[in-house]
Order: sequence, then C-alpha cells, then structure tokens
Amino acid sequence: GGGWPTAGSPATIARHIDALASVPGTVGIMLTFDDFLEGIERFGSEVMPLLECRSTELLASSPSA
Repeated sequence: GGGWPTAGSPATIARHIDALASVPGTVGIMLTFDDFLEGIERFGSEVMPLLECRSTELLASSPSA
C-alpha cells in the first residue's frame, strides 16, 4: 500500500488529482482531511471546479455522449 500525500494551492491539488486520474486503471482515489468538514467544503468549492478529469468524466457519462 501507499499513498501520495499532496498539499498546496487548489490549482496544485487539482493538477495532482488530474495526474492520478490519467493513470490507466485508476477508478478512484481516497481523500483525507485533518478537519473533515472544513476540508471537504474547501475541496468542493475550490478544487473540484478546477479538475479537468471531472469534466471529462461527466461528458463521457452523460446520456448524450
């Protein structure tokens, strides 16, 4: 097992997650936060909008795709 600890600006975190998402066979990642409620709220509002892999996945899974 192992992990890939990452810290930084929302843009840095988004780039790291996009890099992980591009690894063949990756179907998910696990996130942990020191303060879960604050961390998940910040992740949702500051990192999620920057994720390229998120928009690609949403397009690929939409009924019109």
